[in-house]
Amino acid sequence: MGAYNWVVVTHQCPNCSKRVDIRCQTHIASSYQGITKRFHHKIYRLGEEMQWWPTSHPDFEQWRVDGCVSPCEDDPLFDRECCYSDCLSCGTQLYVVIRFKQHLPLEVLLVSQEWPENYYQY
Repeated sequence: MGAYNWVVVTHQCPNCSKRVDIRCQTHIASSYQGITKRFHHKIYRLGEEMQWWPTSHPDFEQWRVDGCVSPCEDDPLFDRECCYSDCLSCGTQLYVVIRFKQHLPLEVLLVSQEWPENYYQY
């Protein structure tokens, strides 16, 4: 299993219809490697920069999941990931698409009970 972090977003759950926190498992900016700390199992919110290598480090560019770019993005600074997620109110398994600017989670693009087309499954 690969390393991952959590991004907690506040959004309306499609199952319970409540505006709640949803915990999203992201592989972006996640790694078991690190000099003094590892980049995994941390909790972030939208707009909160994730811990990662400094831009001058040779591994900085590895912030993407397996080096793959979402087919929806054409700017090399941005990417999207469909994240396995859970509603923290009703416990329903959800799929949340988050748009990132490198290691910064920017916005929620989709919250669904089904895996959306055109996204990699990890």
